[in-house]
Amino acid sequence: MNQARNGGARRVCVLSGGVGAAKFLSGVVAAGAGEETAAVVNTGDDTSLYGLRICPDLDTITYTLSGRVNQQAGWGLAGETYGARQELQRLGDEAWFTLGDRDIGTHMYRTRRLAEGATLTQVTAEIAIGIPVALLPMTDGSVATRVTVELPRDGQPHEVVEIDFQEYFVKYRHAPRVVRIGYRGADRAEPTPEVVEALGAAELIVIAPSNPLLSIWPILSLPGLAELVASRRDRVVAVTPIIAGKAVKGPLEAILDSLMHQSDVATIASLYAPYASTLVIDTADAGRSAEVAAAGIEPLVTSTLMTGTRAAADLAGVVLEALWS
Repeated sequence: MNQARNGGARRVCVLSGGVGAAKFLSGVVAAGAGEETAAVVNTGDDTSLYGLRICPDLDTITYTLSGRVNQQAGWGLAGETYGARQELQRLGDEAWFTLGDRDIGTHMYRTRRLAEGATLTQVTAEIAIGIPVALLPMTDGSVATRVTVELPRDGQPHEVVEIDFQEYFVKYRHAPRVVRIGYRGADRAEPTPEVVEALGAAELIVIAPSNPLLSIWPILSLPGLAELVASRRDRVVAVTPIIAGKAVKGPLEAILDSLMHQSDVATIASLYAPYASTLVIDTADAGRSAEVAAAGIEPLVTSTLMTGTRAAADLAGVVLEALWS
């Protein structure tokens, strides 16, 4: 495996989830640091449907960095068609998980290569060919994010059930109240050697503006990784996914309200303080800098809303200044 793929030669390592991380990484590339960067990507969202292995976060980042993503949705392929899904629905299948026709090709290739004995790290490098950022699945093993939620049943009081992340996020449109989040298999899965090397060798570790509990915690739940990142704390910069108490995208706000009774930048600071020395917060939260500092992490105020590639590059530039200075 060459340096462009093993992550060890990279100066920057980004802990990454889905859409927010993909936008940030596109900014890193636009800022000219793509070849210096490895992304450790959450695989706790991965699932198998219709016999296909699906890796949503890896695919979202791959499609974004290759310039093929559906910009409006932030995931999936631009110009996608859905003939297979329509046929499934015609046959009476619920088909709650949307798979585009070309997207299915990605999953078919991944599934075949895994069945042939290739690792997920190897297959990801093959799928991401031509992308400057080294994409590293957090593990070649199996970790499943499980969400315990309250579901209404036949008009009766809510029933507390544990479901797969994709059921929560897609099937139920992340509407149910979250009671608990777990990472099944994380205690047995091992981070890949490439991930350990990338984190250990990086001059700068960035926690992307992803959902901490659904995207970053699965990575840190792997044996030794929380300790490794904490040991590099003075070289770790986190970017908030919360602006003025609101999540830019997804269910983070509701989850924090449910589990921590507060969804704001101070809550993010308390989550990341053990791992990062700096938290990049939005200008809308500048007035809360003292609260962030009180949580034990240094605030860095800038615009964090990535409305386009230029804004993402500006944000990446602010973060990478810690490397370039």
